[in-house]
Amino acid sequence: MEVLSFPLSVALPLLFLGLFMFDFFRKSSDDVEKLPPGSLGWPIVGETLEFLFGKHEKFVSDRMEKYSPDIFKTKILGEKTVVVCGAEGHKFLFSNEGKYFTAFRLHSM
Repeated sequence: MEVLSFPLSVALPLLFLGLFMFDFFRKSSDDVEKLPPGSLGWPIVGETLEFLFGKHEKFVSDRMEKYSPDIFKTKILGEKTVVVCGAEGHKFLFSNEGKYFTAFRLHSM
């Protein structure tokens, strides 16, 4: 058992460091400039934990107060996500679908 503990104690931190560096260097400055204000949270995880284990309404309302009442960015389930709030934003979203952005919908499991 002791023979396996040392390689695992070295391999796991190196794996996490590699994933962090991959996610960090994968980001381009062009992507950041095109997104609305907001936070992408932790590398890889983003703000997924706060979204899943907290109250969704509080998650959205906190970011609306902090960044913008109309639109903000976040990272949920490993994907950069833009949240559009309000009637005007939804009207723009559904009347221009496919012109200015690509819609992404999660597939059911």
